[in-house]
Amino acid sequence: MLVGTLNKMKNIFTIFLIIIFSLNVNALTVGTYHTDGSITDKDGKVIRKSYADRYQEALDAFNNGKEIIDWPTVKKSKKGKTFGKKGFFGEKILEEGAPLLAIDKVTGSKDEILNNIAKQNGYLNEDILKLSLVVNSSELFQSENNISMETFDSLQNSYKKLIEAGVIGENLSEFDDLSSFMSSMGSIDSTTGNAILAADDGVISGEMVNDDDIQIEGIDPGASLADIADSLNIDSSLVTSRAMAETLSAVANEVSNDVGSEDPYAGPAIDPNTGSAPLPAE
Repeated sequence: MLVGTLNKMKNIFTIFLIIIFSLNVNALTVGTYHTDGSITDKDGKVIRKSYADRYQEALDAFNNGKEIIDWPTVKKSKKGKTFGKKGFFGEKILEEGAPLLAIDKVTGSKDEILNNIAKQNGYLNEDILKLSLVVNSSELFQSENNISMETFDSLQNSYKKLIEAGVIGENLSEFDDLSSFMSSMGSIDSTTGNAILAADDGVISGEMVNDDDIQIEGIDPGASLADIADSLNIDSSLVTSRAMAETLSAVANEVSNDVGSEDPYAGPAIDPNTGSAPLPAE
């Protein structure tokens, strides 16, 4: 009897040691968690990328018809009902298979929340996020919000141009606006707002064009930046120079009022807590 009891205690003690050892190993491998969703080891090496990097990689894979690895997507039950994952958002908007947006660490006021969601997931701003949501939305969402085929095709065309320009599919959360991003690409001189000329072979020459000398087709040479933005249907906050207006106009309506306005037929404001969009106007 005593021997049996001792053997049981020995087995329990052995199991206890194994558990303690496992916990210690996990503590060594888990590393340090950061608010951006990344994890680093004790030497600062990234062992898991940020939400923004992983989401944009998933979005890029989805846009190119590739398998999304290690990121939650919109799934559909046997009854045809879409569902997502706790801490993520979009299952009531996006089509099946599209990557969900991480909202676990997002904070801010009602006016800030959507832009903060955009930044956490690597978007340049909330206008680009809205465009992406609509373009990757389900047919049910489009129908319920009266998004016409013509509007959808226009937004989809703009979306594709943004992908080609590197504005979608890459983590741009570090940039304040499109102007700062274009400056980093060498297209705009951030100090003057002037465009940097490219040679016929596409190589940047470094020569500058005075912003006032830039002519935009169909725009009065004396028009103010606000008037130019209005004429081109571009968000006025992004038109920081004529060079920027010309750049934006070249990629059609990617940041146009069709996305950023209160028009319920395009880019509706989204409640991140419910995934619902406002009802269309009667």
